[in-house]
Amino acid sequence: TRKELLEEYLVVLAVKSPENINLLKEEDFNLFSIQISRLIDYIKKKGVDFIDDVSTELKDALNYFFLKAEIEEIKDNKIREEFENCLGEIRKLAVREELNIISQEIKKAEQKKDIGKVNKLVKKFNQSSKLRGEAEID
Repeated sequence: TRKELLEEYLVVLAVKSPENINLLKEEDFNLFSIQISRLIDYIKKKGVDFIDDVSTELKDALNYFFLKAEIEEIKDNKIREEFENCLGEIRKLAVREELNIISQEIKKAEQKKDIGKVNKLVKKFNQSSKLRGEAEID
């Protein structure tokens, strides 16, 4: 999926320039798959120079991304910008996904003629839409 490709690219960028991980907010880790969160957390805590005391699965994943990072040609002065763009796209996808879920819940509530729930969900939808607009500005 697009999200998975963006997550993988983000890890490649993190391997190339680990200091960019500091651009992540704590809530951003909730946007990633569990494996990607673990990888980024490992790189944040241990860096990319040495792999120690990790599961075989995590070690294999790290080695995979180290190899991808070696192959990927990105100018050093563009890595931060690419990281920010990639992270922004992941955030937008998360908001879009949330809006789709809320929209489906609104439809169900309308079918059940639950006006109170519809109003509550519309309010939630509007708040999330505002967040999406802010994410696009960033």
